[in-house]
Amino acid sequence: MVRSVSSRLVRLLDVLISGDEPVSVNALAQILGTSRRTIFRELERVDEVLSRYNLKMDSVSGKGLQLVCSAEEKQKLFQALHEQRTILPGNRKERHLCLLIALLSNSGVIQKLCFYADDLGVSESTLSSDLDELEPFLAEHAIMLIRKSGQGVYAVGAEENIRRAMITALLRDGESSKDAYSQNFGYPPEYIEYGVRELFKQFKMKLDWMTNESAEMFCVFLMIMVERVEKGLFITEHDFLTTAVDDPLPEKADGFQWDLADFLVDGIEHYFTVSLPQAERRDIAMQISACRAKQYSPVEIESPENREFVASLTFQMIEAFDPHLAPVLKTNERLVEGLQRHMYPALSRLKGKVALQDPFKGALDRQYPELYVKTMGAVKALEKILNVPVPQSELSFIAIHFYAAFFALGEKNIRKRTLRAGVVCVAGVGISYMVASQIRKRYAGELEITICGWNDYEAWEKTDFLVSTLPLDIQNKAVLYVHTILDDTDHQNIRNMINTLAFVEKTSAGTVTRLSLGQRINTAIPILEQTNKLITGFTVLTIADSCTFEELVWFCAEYAGKTAENVQNIQQKLVEREAMSSQVITDMNIVLLHTRCMDVSDPLFVIVKPESNVFSGAYFHGAKSCVLMLLPSQCPYEMTQIMGNISAALVETPAFLDAVYSGNALLIRTILEAELSDSVAQYCIEKIKQ
Repeated sequence: MVRSVSSRLVRLLDVLISGDEPVSVNALAQILGTSRRTIFRELERVDEVLSRYNLKMDSVSGKGLQLVCSAEEKQKLFQALHEQRTILPGNRKERHLCLLIALLSNSGVIQKLCFYADDLGVSESTLSSDLDELEPFLAEHAIMLIRKSGQGVYAVGAEENIRRAMITALLRDGESSKDAYSQNFGYPPEYIEYGVRELFKQFKMKLDWMTNESAEMFCVFLMIMVERVEKGLFITEHDFLTTAVDDPLPEKADGFQWDLADFLVDGIEHYFTVSLPQAERRDIAMQISACRAKQYSPVEIESPENREFVASLTFQMIEAFDPHLAPVLKTNERLVEGLQRHMYPALSRLKGKVALQDPFKGALDRQYPELYVKTMGAVKALEKILNVPVPQSELSFIAIHFYAAFFALGEKNIRKRTLRAGVVCVAGVGISYMVASQIRKRYAGELEITICGWNDYEAWEKTDFLVSTLPLDIQNKAVLYVHTILDDTDHQNIRNMINTLAFVEKTSAGTVTRLSLGQRINTAIPILEQTNKLITGFTVLTIADSCTFEELVWFCAEYAGKTAENVQNIQQKLVEREAMSSQVITDMNIVLLHTRCMDVSDPLFVIVKPESNVFSGAYFHGAKSCVLMLLPSQCPYEMTQIMGNISAALVETPAFLDAVYSGNALLIRTILEAELSDSVAQYCIEKIKQ
């Protein structure tokens, strides 16, 4: 076995072992997600490791590094690198995770500090400092860290609390190592991780309703459960009586979550040759109840009392969020239903002390301070009713529901003066609608958003100010230049503009000529036809993850164009759009290729997925998927709006972005049709009522 090797160096050697061609330092840095300087520092240890196996590494001029050895020698080195738990963490975050795993998996067993220090490759004083930093996390999960002078240290807590702490730690700090926890952290044993993931593939159709982060949470839960059961450690029914939150599961042991738990129990018992008692089956069912759904959860909550409780809880949260707006917010069916759907699994998570990954990464209070303060009011009401603390991740998900509701408030907001802001774009389908979506939601009732065309001076004149991600040639109109994903400075500038212009008197609207009903219906028909073409033309394509940006653009142009000339013109339009402002949206991990082009006859919406789930080129900054959106040059304004709403949905609907990442064509189409249904229905209603 190889000792005293960092996990980063192990991953570096894995890359060299897996290929026959030289790999450049730049490519290694990109694959490992680190800098060239760090790669060079790791390479200082390579010769020492390889010399133990009479191997060496060559530097090929102009190409990169490669191992000089046979396939058999590579296999021996691979086995040595991954034999048992012999690798050292590559950084402080990994070291803390490895120490947590070691402490919790050794629960109740005292070990000297030198035992953990040697295993992690640090001094005893460093290890002692690490323990100080980990103690608050353990305390949050009702786990005590006991230190005995001259004897050592150990963790003490209920089996359920220890398990939940391990799940949270692995999901939080091991996120970049999904599908490779055993390889990178030595836990769980490799055969357990492999076996559980194989069972997930076997039951994929039964688990496909879960969001990606919930599926990974459930997968880690099962890994830890299997590892514990193999040691002969079982939970009991008593473990379910240790919390103030009422049990959200139905009294009778049937329903979807119980049936799915039975399938999984049978699979686990057969694959791992273990026997699971009823309490473990109940725990699996509860964990299923704690998972978020991409759209609608199949989990059954049969008790009428539970439904009444969640409904009451939802309305009390809305009251606490904003007492003045509560009467209006309670009429928003999307908000009420969304919060209720969220609260059913949330009750299970709060009972089990399971925290999801925070979608705002702890920055909600900085990005959206007003929303954060109001949501805190709703969460405090929730904590008072349930008598349990609510983690930051739950607060963030609750905030998303409230945030979306502001878009529907419109003129019902308390502000009397509404400004008109023009969001300027080139194509009118992509980035501008993402920007507009963020502004609409945060400043609902304060700003009315209009998407303005490039150099559309007439439309610009009808606005109070303009918002753009690109430089504009205009002198007589205030312009705010913002990022694609608005940051604090962007929001502060918008707020300052509102405060400056909010009380300026608006001019009255001109008269509108009313069309006959037949004329109004006829105006809607072309939009319905084009929307139908947009849906039928949707597909998911696959491209090599090693492609360059130019190759991706050409691939998309070839798919969209009908002739060689069409392809050339579409490719040129996409390249010209990229030259103005990058379509690689790093904050969302997507590439949004979008433009207007005379070589496109119908609106087009297509997803292009890299084969290995992430584009490897440095230009893509880790993008997981590409969204291609094309519009004909002469396209009705209403179709531009409808198409743009799809872009906005990528920001507003987390399940849509998750689906785009996954490349699941059926799921993407389902959400796409739902979004288009709302947009087209609203458009038709407006046309008929004109």
